[in-house]
Amino acid sequence: MIKLSLSPIALLTTGLLGATALLMATFGNFPAAHANNHTFTGVVERVWEDGFRLRVGNRRITTDTWDVCGDFTPDHVTVGDRLTIVGEFEDGEFDVFRMTNAAGEGVCS
Repeated sequence: MIKLSLSPIALLTTGLLGATALLMATFGNFPAAHANNHTFTGVVERVWEDGFRLRVGNRRITTDTWDVCGDFTPDHVTVGDRLTIVGEFEDGEFDVFRMTNAAGEGVCS
């Protein structure tokens, strides 16, 4: 009779490879940090250094645009602008990863 023995390292490596393959199959088309993206289009109601408030229908979304504009959001966004934002909700704000104006041009990019 032949006995096969797997060392703990082999078991760990096999498990890690399987988990990696599963993650790649699940999120292969998305960067891991942006897997839960949402998109909203609305009109800017208020602007501050690193964000703005966007009115989307009867909803207001407070954004954090630091990742795309730094502290210079008012240089690129004004009240009344119609914008489309892509990002995710975190800690009560919407972290913006990308935004475009009504003409489809990138804002702060």
